[in-house]
Amino acid sequence: MGCSSSDSSQSQNQNKQNQGSNNNQTQQHKNLKGKSVKPTSGKIKQEITRKSGVKELVTIHIGNCGISLGESFWGHQCIENGIGLDGVFYGDGLHKGEYLSTYFDEMKDGRFQPRSVFVDTDCSSIDELNSFYMKDLFRNVKRNGPKEPCATFARGYYTIGKDKALEENIEEQLRICLEKHDNLDGALFFSSLSGGAGSGLLTSMTNKWQDKTKKSALGIHIIPSERMGNDPLDSYNSILSLSM
Repeated sequence: MGCSSSDSSQSQNQNKQNQGSNNNQTQQHKNLKGKSVKPTSGKIKQEITRKSGVKELVTIHIGNCGISLGESFWGHQCIENGIGLDGVFYGDGLHKGEYLSTYFDEMKDGRFQPRSVFVDTDCSSIDELNSFYMKDLFRNVKRNGPKEPCATFARGYYTIGKDKALEENIEEQLRICLEKHDNLDGALFFSSLSGGAGSGLLTSMTNKWQDKTKKSALGIHIIPSERMGNDPLDSYNSILSLSM
């Protein structure tokens, strides 16, 4: 799914390790709803989301592994900020909604949606996200890509990653994000550097983000281990991505 065979194996292991965590998150969300009489709304919610001085961030999840990391990341963000899996703010999170606007956008119906972009050259990982237990939170993530895995850095950076439809889709999503937010401070990029999309496409997107927006970019990546990796492409992809 836009990754090498070893990256896919790493992602599967990561999914297994996170399964118990996801189940725990789901239970925590149920408890969250149970503690609240009704969702917070109206002026209270507006005051919370418009708190002055709060910087806004967008998260960009690339490749199968990056999307898997996104599922876990947003599950924890929802719990900390008191947001249910349906996007409703229940006001009983760790931060009591004080910093909702850092990661979330308030929609017209009063629900909150993660400020995120999911990208993979193989759309199957995005299809899985749309059928995942958090599908009501993300609300139909847009499919992108030519439906072909990258496997190597070169394919992600020079060939498949340069697909015109893919580039236009990504640029459109980022453009909308930039136009909607006045306090956007930067982006968090999630990926596995051992995969083709997670290395090549990541590098291409990071360079474009910094060139066009002049805003900061922070990478949160999985780097292959010499003890666990069994594919030479892992090192090839990672070294090229880090060097560029």
